[in-house]
Amino acid sequence: MAAKIDDAARWIVKEHVRKKAFTSLPMTFEIVELSEAYQVQEKVIPLFKDHRGEVGGYKLAMTSKPIQQLCGIDHPCAGHLFKSEIYFGNRTIELDNFGRLGIEFELAVRIGRDLPSAEGPWDRQKILPHIEEVFPAFELVDDRHADYQSLNILTVIADNACSGGVVLGTACHEWHQLDFDILPVVKDLNGDKENSNTGLAFGNPLNSVVWLANFLNDKDCQILSGDILMTGSTFATYFAEKGDVIEYHIDQIGSVKIEIK
Repeated sequence: MAAKIDDAARWIVKEHVRKKAFTSLPMTFEIVELSEAYQVQEKVIPLFKDHRGEVGGYKLAMTSKPIQQLCGIDHPCAGHLFKSEIYFGNRTIELDNFGRLGIEFELAVRIGRDLPSAEGPWDRQKILPHIEEVFPAFELVDDRHADYQSLNILTVIADNACSGGVVLGTACHEWHQLDFDILPVVKDLNGDKENSNTGLAFGNPLNSVVWLANFLNDKDCQILSGDILMTGSTFATYFAEKGDVIEYHIDQIGSVKIEIK
C-alpha cells in the first residue's frame, strides 16, 4: 500500500504542474479510506515544498453541514498552508495564477503556544490561552474547476484540500470577550454588501481550532506556536472574476480587502 500512496501523491503533483482540471484519483491507486487519503496528503506536502516552501499552518474545509452532506461526511477536513502563500494586508491577486479561484471569508487564528497531545484532549476553554491573535481573512481556494456534484472527498483531502493561500487583514489581540457564536460579519463584493456571523463557521470558529488540535494529536502531530489556522467560511465560496473588489469585515476585529486582476 505504501507504494500506491507514493504513486498517488506523485500523480496529484503532476496534475498541478500540468495545470490539469481537478479529477478524482484513479481507482488503480486503491485509495478508499480517509486515513489513506491523509497519508497521500502527507506525501504531497514535501513534493510541493520545492516551489511553495515550508508549512506555516493549517486550514479546515467542509465546515458547513450542506457541503458535508453533499460529500457524504459528518466532519470537516484538514489541509496545510504554506508560509509563502500567507499574505498580510490588503492585496492584489492575479487570477491567472489559479486554475479557478474561490474566495472564502474567515476568521484566521495565530497560535502563540504549542498544542501537544500531552495537554489534550482539547476543548474551547483549554484552547483559549494558546491563541495569540485573530484576523479577518480570505482563504484562496484553487479547486481547479472541480465538479461539486460528483466531488470525491478522498481526492480533495489527498490534494491538500485545494489550499491556494490566505490573505490576513488587521490583527486583533483583544478578542477574548467577543462572542464568536454570533459576532457580525459583512462581505462587500463590488459594493454589494451581505451580512452573516462568525457562527456560520462550524458553529463557532474556535470549534475549528479544537477539532484541528485533536485531529492532529490523534495523528501524532501538533499545532505549533506561530501557526496560522483558517477556521471555515461564513459565506458560500465566491468564484472570483477579474475586476472584483472584495472586502470582509468582522465586527470589533477589523477588515481585509483584495482586488482581483
